[in-house]
Amino acid sequence: MGKPEQIADKKQADTTTLEEIPDDIPESLWILLHTIKEDIKGEIKALDSKVSALIRLNEELKENVTSLEQRVELLEDRLIRTDTLNRRLQSRILDLETRSMRNNIIFSFDPKSSDFGTEAEGENCVSIIKHFLGSVLSIPHANDVYIPVAHRLGIRRTGTSRQIIATFPVADELHMVLRHSNRLRETKHYINRQVPAEIRDRNQYAETAKSGQ
Repeated sequence: MGKPEQIADKKQADTTTLEEIPDDIPESLWILLHTIKEDIKGEIKALDSKVSALIRLNEELKENVTSLEQRVELLEDRLIRTDTLNRRLQSRILDLETRSMRNNIIFSFDPKSSDFGTEAEGENCVSIIKHFLGSVLSIPHANDVYIPVAHRLGIRRTGTSRQIIATFPVADELHMVLRHSNRLRETKHYINRQVPAEIRDRNQYAETAKSGQ
């Protein structure tokens, strides 16, 4: 047989499928080819099963991802609502705190002052403030100013004079004291209306930013 015929026979043999096994081949070879064919079918079936399992797994993962995305969106929505509620509560608390302090004035005294720079055991803070109003701020009839409560702030330390916070429920008297605070310019005494720490810190930051420091 010449080369062209051999090549043609080889091409024809290559195109023969397992379903087209000739009947005239030896029995042992037939059995071997049949076994190979069955093994290949088994492998293909196993692969098909694995592919199907992977497809099912992929679908389950997609469903799980979708469920997780929905849960994340729900949590984000809850967080947003919680944050909004928290901000409202903080604003409300700050407003209530501000209202509770609006009638309070904090008095800071010059520690070298003989009248106000020392702190005595059993002292009457209301009397001290009224004395300060009359002698330092020159407010007329200072003893008649209504001050229901006054007390020291902070921890007592030897040789220091703590601030005194006093309540002025009568609005006109409160504003009168604040108006007379300009008389303290040449002294080392200070008075300030009490405000929540958050507002005080905010004002201090604004002042610092304004001054460029």
